[in-house]
Formats: sequence, C-alpha cells, structure tokens
Amino acid sequence: MTHSRILAATLAATLACASVAKADERIEVSALPAAAIAAIEARFPGAKITRVERDRDGTFEVLARHTDGRVEIELSPEGAIIDLDGRVTPAKLPAAVTSAIEARFPGAEVRGAQLDMERGEETYELSVLHEKRRLEVEVTASGQILDVDR
Repeated sequence: MTHSRILAATLAATLACASVAKADERIEVSALPAAAIAAIEARFPGAKITRVERDRDGTFEVLARHTDGRVEIELSPEGAIIDLDGRVTPAKLPAAVTSAIEARFPGAEVRGAQLDMERGEETYELSVLHEKRRLEVEVTASGQILDVDR
C-alpha cells in the first residue's frame, strides 16, 4: 500500500514538472503576430529577431540583436511592449537622458547603460563616473532622474 502511494506521488510530481517545463513554448519568428513585429521594428529599427517564445498567458518573449547589442522584449499579441531589458551604447542614449545627467552631474561620463521598463515607461539604469566616484543613476526616457545610488 505504501509503495503505491509513493509511486502515485512520484508520478504526480513528474507530471507537474513536465507541465511547468512546457509553460513557455519556443516558436518560429514567422509565427509572431504582425503587430508584434511592427512594434519591434518601430522601436528598434533594423533589429534581427533571434528567438521567440509564447508564454502561457499569450504574451511573447522576443530576443533580438540591435545596433546597441541584445534586447529582450515582452509583447502582447497586439504589439504592445510590456517589458524591455537590454544594453544601450551610452552614445546612443536619448538626448533627454544625457541632458539630465549633464545638468545634475556636470562633467560626468556615462560608462554603461541598461534599458529597462519601469511602471510602463522606458527607463535607463546608468553607470556614471562623476568626480572620481561611480554612481548608479536611474533615468526615464524623458529625462527625469528617479534614483541615484552613490
């Protein structure tokens, strides 16, 4: 009797793990909805989509190569960008971001930049060198400084 329960519990655990493993399904780029492709092309012109997964909730996780490096994008089937994560070359930051850094930290050098999405708005997490001190600065795409870690 005990062996039957152990076998049943083992089988149930195995099936549960298998269903979790299939939560995200890798699909061909051609299966990505046209609206999602258009959103990627509009935000990252010239990006090459290298991997697409359809999540259990119907959204898509897309990995793409762009002139600035790699970017991960989560999109709805209708093409709405839900989340972003990627590297950005400091020289290609939006003017509002660089202006905000120059105004707050005159003479600072942006050493690295990470693109993210915070509360539905694109943000940049910057590694900044100012007066021989390294700072981590979070800035919105519109140039509002959200946080400074010294």
